[in-house]
Amino acid sequence: MAKKRPFTEATRRRNIQGALWQNFDGNGNAFYAPSVTRSYRDQNDKWQNEVLHLSLDDIPRVIAVLRELETKAYEQMQVDYAARSANGDSESQLPVGAAATESDNF
Repeated sequence: MAKKRPFTEATRRRNIQGALWQNFDGNGNAFYAPSVTRSYRDQNDKWQNEVLHLSLDDIPRVIAVLRELETKAYEQMQVDYAARSANGDSESQLPVGAAATESDNF
């Protein structure tokens, strides 16, 4: 049985965990590969994990894509809220996080 390689670093934010794994190329040189795991409970209340393995070069692009999606989602929530308010929906509330700042997200 192969020995399980340990991660060199790990961090967690609620149900999202990141790990940095040490690997070796064909010449024995070390390189590091990050992974991101999202844990959640499925419809049967059983814990599941989704894992994304990346290269170090992917990290800035993934961060940029996620930030752009976050911005677009909050902008759209504000548009939706304004439309509901304009239509007299007195029950409508600005969604939680719609006015969040970058520092609020960590």
